[in-house]
Amino acid sequence: MQRKLLAPLGRGNQSSKPFRRDVSLHHSNRKDQGKQGYADGDESERAESIHAPDYSANPHGSCSRYNPRMAFRFVILALLLAAGLQAADVWTWWVDDCAGAALASGCHKDDAELARWAFEAWQRESGNRIVFEKSATQRHARLTVHWLTEASLYGETRPVTVDGKPGAEIYILPEGTSGHSADPLLRDAIVFLTFVHETGHALGLRHTANFEDIMYSFQYGGDIPAYFDRYRRLLSKRADIAAHSGLSEGDRRALELTLPGTPRTP
Repeated sequence: MQRKLLAPLGRGNQSSKPFRRDVSLHHSNRKDQGKQGYADGDESERAESIHAPDYSANPHGSCSRYNPRMAFRFVILALLLAAGLQAADVWTWWVDDCAGAALASGCHKDDAELARWAFEAWQRESGNRIVFEKSATQRHARLTVHWLTEASLYGETRPVTVDGKPGAEIYILPEGTSGHSADPLLRDAIVFLTFVHETGHALGLRHTANFEDIMYSFQYGGDIPAYFDRYRRLLSKRADIAAHSGLSEGDRRALELTLPGTPRTP
């Protein structure tokens, strides 16, 4: 039922009296209507519109009025922003130190930065619907990077559960880039792309047969040196790696299907 606001009795003094609610709810008896604030014989007092008070007496020459429509819009906007923040999927990460036995993997002290750039690339490509944060402890990190010394081409990912959430153990073998020692920037590019590829698996992306994709599987063959050289040509210095995710349009479409809030088709 819609509430109606009526002007108070005494129309000549509206600027000093507050609005009064019509609590009569359409009494049929005019005597009862008078008890609710109607003036007998004055049909205009039953007008169903809201009479705004006269602000002409404001010494500052301006007035401030409550606008319910604008207030409603602000509330909806705030709720949408809050929902967007709540929808972000937070992935905490941890990278083992390149020290001790890990040195046998061929890792470098600054390879952890390549891992961080890879995480930031996925966050950027997701429109911040996936957020990566460094974990305070290895135990509670959803993503943990280890330096691999066993036989592997470049890296691998093993799914795990961390604190009730899906996570992954990522193993990287930088030694797989040992043939590129003459070009340190190419070496770093390969390690970075390996981080991006394995993180994609952790997020739920599968291998593809498209040579353009970061999720392309070398099991399909192809010119592997050309695959890495294509990315290397984008770089003039190491810091350029942070600006190039290596993702293709196919990778982006596949990522979109894994993001929070994306409708799933049966």
